[in-house]
Amino acid sequence: MGLVQKQSIQNVLITYLGFLFGAVNTVFLYTKILPDQYYGLVTFILASAALLMPLMAFGAHNTMVKFYSFQGEGQKDGFLTLMLLLPLLGALPLALLLLFGQDPVSQWVSRVNSMVGDYLWYIFAIGLAMGYFELFFAWCKVQFQSVFGNFMKEGFAWIGVRLLLILFAMDLIYL
Repeated sequence: MGLVQKQSIQNVLITYLGFLFGAVNTVFLYTKILPDQYYGLVTFILASAALLMPLMAFGAHNTMVKFYSFQGEGQKDGFLTLMLLLPLLGALPLALLLLFGQDPVSQWVSRVNSMVGDYLWYIFAIGLAMGYFELFFAWCKVQFQSVFGNFMKEGFAWIGVRLLLILFAMDLIYL
């Protein structure tokens, strides 16, 4: 069996398992463990961070996939360094906006839900982490290690969420 076929089968299995874990987390654990307002808050934080991620990633993950193979052996390390710095350039204006305009942004975001204003830095941090995650996922792709990257994308996140929900249910972590 060829490398592409083998990795494709493994990626499909990991994606289905990730979907299963995510469905169980969303349908059963989130709704049974978290109070309704915090379930909505978590959903809002993750959705907002996902919307900010492309701004913060600054397109570095797509650039990595498109242009990595064109780099010479001596240029690949410098190219990777540049790609690792680009998300910081994308996040810098948002961080400055949040740092110097936190109160107006917090009031604007809190018009519908007053809880959200207190979690703006979480949205920023999660968005930046998502941007770097996509960059490292792209790195896995160009290194032909798509199975590991896909496991991290599909499986690890849902396993981590499940673990955090269980710790919260056992009163080992608090809101």
